[in-house]
Amino acid sequence: MSFSLQQIENEIPQFASDNANLSLLCQRLVTKPINALTVEELRILIGQDIGLEHLLPLAFELLERNPMASGDLFDGDLLYAVVHCSQASEFGYRNRIALLCRRAIRSCKASKRAEIMMASALRNQSGRRTDPEMEYAKSIRDELGKMPWDSFLRHSSGLASDAHGG
Repeated sequence: MSFSLQQIENEIPQFASDNANLSLLCQRLVTKPINALTVEELRILIGQDIGLEHLLPLAFELLERNPMASGDLFDGDLLYAVVHCSQASEFGYRNRIALLCRRAIRSCKASKRAEIMMASALRNQSGRRTDPEMEYAKSIRDELGKMPWDSFLRHSSGLASDAHGG
């Protein structure tokens, strides 16, 4: 049997969001059994710094299996939430976060490279003459701009001084 955050903490957590819909969602999620939370629900609660003591171990369990586990935002959004939660380093997870970030980066290189190359090849079929290396480099910059790679890279190398990357 799994308990909800509200049952475990024996209180109703305070919500720091000015967003009424987000607050209502969080109020509902803290009453849901922890083992029934989806990746998206974990991402939301961790992103709001709610129940971290209980939710971070669960998130790490999921991330160990798939560092790019995702909810509804983008591939790797759970790891992104963990990397940026206010207390991740306080619980002694810094090395674990760095390892997961390195695994996330390695896991995506091959598939992203293939995707980028395909996009580059399709653009080149349009009749434009471009330098393939320049086009490839631009495609990489464009693609990486859409992903949380900067954050993952900072944390994978241990350069981030705290959970917020400061």
